[in-house]
Amino acid sequence: MSRCARAMRQVGALLAAASLCVIVPEAAHAETRTLRVDSKVLSDTRTLHVSLPANYRIARQRYPVTYVLDGQVRAFFDLTVAAAGYDLLGDLHDFAMPSQIIVAIEHRDRG
Repeated sequence: MSRCARAMRQVGALLAAASLCVIVPEAAHAETRTLRVDSKVLSDTRTLHVSLPANYRIARQRYPVTYVLDGQVRAFFDLTVAAAGYDLLGDLHDFAMPSQIIVAIEHRDRG
């Protein structure tokens, strides 16, 4: 095979791969928000980190909620969000977790 033919074949393969990237949609990502709630009872402001499912804005359904009580540790929130979204990314198991809302509540003095 000549050099020119090899180059044309590589260009064709590259164009085919690029067209697949355009056709296949990117995986939807969950939306994360940070809210501040004033509490008269506690005389304090609580910070909440909320992760909403990827289709939350358009869905017409209720979602289960998981609460992370040590929300001041960002790694706990990130790990919970990752675990909740694990089976939604195409992993084929019989025990897939449903889409859910994750709420992490920050505490100043956990003790």
